[in-house]
Amino acid sequence: MRNNSHPTIAISNRMFFLTQDLINYALKTNCGIDYSFEAQNLSDLKQEAVYIEKIAREDLDIRYHCPFKSIEFAHVDKNTADYSLQYLRDCVDVAGSFGGKYLTTHIGLGFKSPNNIDYENAVVNLSKLVDYGDKKGITVCLENLTTGWTNNPRAFLELIEKTGASVTFDLGHANSCPSVIENQCTSVEFLRTVDSYLINAHVYEIEKIDEKTLEPYHVAPQNLDIIRPLLLELINNTKCDWWVIELRDQEEVKHTRYLLESFLDEI
Repeated sequence: MRNNSHPTIAISNRMFFLTQDLINYALKTNCGIDYSFEAQNLSDLKQEAVYIEKIAREDLDIRYHCPFKSIEFAHVDKNTADYSLQYLRDCVDVAGSFGGKYLTTHIGLGFKSPNNIDYENAVVNLSKLVDYGDKKGITVCLENLTTGWTNNPRAFLELIEKTGASVTFDLGHANSCPSVIENQCTSVEFLRTVDSYLINAHVYEIEKIDEKTLEPYHVAPQNLDIIRPLLLELINNTKCDWWVIELRDQEEVKHTRYLLESFLDEI
């Protein structure tokens, strides 16, 4: 499939502490906003909706992202899984109330041990979330991570096929996942496995682990040598129309935006 129009380049709301600064930047640069929910309980979510309403009034393109560390619908504990599913439904409701059409979720994002998550819970609850999103006019996307079932092309595809979810493909996660690092496949081959389901992309070079804090961080591209093949695959063989520069440093975002805009102008 050929994507004949250029994708929207989007930024994360995490770049800014103040909502108005985010709005000003998006208006100045003509970028979309990939809004990551910060609240992880219903009371805080209602307050966060006030900030989202302010952004939505500017008629900016917004998609939604749920990078939660304690909310996990695949949790082995049924009560935790059920609560998490309901909370993600609440997020769908908030996104839908402002005209949202897309929401990205994860499996196992905040849990380092595989013993904390259950495959059956993952399949059943993601399927329920996808169905709920469909009823609200929202496409639910699953993102590939560096750990767990979504870091392997075949396992990731199996989850997508079983649940009906669409895909948010994270280029940096793909470049640092075991399947690629151990030369079982290339990141482009990983992408091709799910290309027909792909809606959104997270664009940066690679995710690495800080040796001191052991926390992951995203590396900005200095040039497009490493991710150009992935970008070409997105353009030529997917319907992906949303490229999120998943970085927080404004200078890194500015440079990456320049690289992406130059790339799109050339093709």
